[in-house]
Amino acid sequence: MRTVAPSEKPSLWLELTPHCNLDCAFCYNPWRSAPKSQYPGTVPFEVYLAGVQRLLDRVDFSYVALSGGEPTLYRDLIKLVRALGAQGKRTVLTTNGRLLDRPKLDALRASGLSAVQIPILAGTPSIHNQLSRVRCWREAVFALALSVELGLHAVGVFVATASNISELSTVVDVLEAIGVQNLIVNELQPVGSASQFLDQLAVSPVVFSRTIDEVARLNPTSSLNIKIVRHASSFGTITNSRVWTRWSITSSGELKLCNLSSKTLGKIEQLTDEEIERLAEDYRHGNLKPMSAYVDNCACFDLIYSGRDASAASMANSQNSSAADSPVETLGPEITP
Repeated sequence: MRTVAPSEKPSLWLELTPHCNLDCAFCYNPWRSAPKSQYPGTVPFEVYLAGVQRLLDRVDFSYVALSGGEPTLYRDLIKLVRALGAQGKRTVLTTNGRLLDRPKLDALRASGLSAVQIPILAGTPSIHNQLSRVRCWREAVFALALSVELGLHAVGVFVATASNISELSTVVDVLEAIGVQNLIVNELQPVGSASQFLDQLAVSPVVFSRTIDEVARLNPTSSLNIKIVRHASSFGTITNSRVWTRWSITSSGELKLCNLSSKTLGKIEQLTDEEIERLAEDYRHGNLKPMSAYVDNCACFDLIYSGRDASAASMANSQNSSAADSPVETLGPEITP
């Protein structure tokens, strides 16, 4: 196994809708633990796209991820993909796959979609369905297989919990059988719905690491590329601030500096161009202190900041630190959406 530093560019996650057709026990969306009356609102497509465009014009993102809630419930999804594709932006659809049939996926691909990420939580359907709290294993596997057939970059996603950690090896078998070449294995993020069920879901870092090692040992010739995303609290110290890379825009058009955060900087339309450009400059130089008031629920940010001023100098020093400090590891080449 080799460790790699995450991209120096952040990614942009568009939370297109707060609604979902699953009820996953491990969902990290920060609003999932609140009553539905407190879920984020929505804005018209033209307003949302204008906010996205302002951000893209001023911040260099590595790719744009379309998420939610469940993004296939967003009625203007194809229009958005087409608009992003027209600008040459790499777009990743992160979905549970339940609503992806051939016509819809083919239309998304034709509009410029680059990649699809779909959770496969177990090789045993009943375990996947239990964690999703809806019967959906077959639809998820079908959607991934269809993505492979249509030539999209197909990625399976596994969220490790006490219920399914023993299933990781069988998930590898399923993905290889349908031709998927990439798998992201996530350690549980204790926010959103997961914060209510930690006593039932949590897996110790030792068990998580042991399982990863066992999968590598049992599949020495596997062609599957596995990217492992650790929860930052599994590490005593994080010296590379690039572990924090996900900015997001809520369905109501508000900017967040981490997609796990419940705090926002407000609506993009109310931020000046200078404020957005200053955020991009601060991020680029590792100056995180001004951002601390706008981020919560993000263990990576907490460990990076730790009450210190993460100056450009300390950022530069971090580039020479041990790669083992980074909570992103890969088995095989790093996955690029």
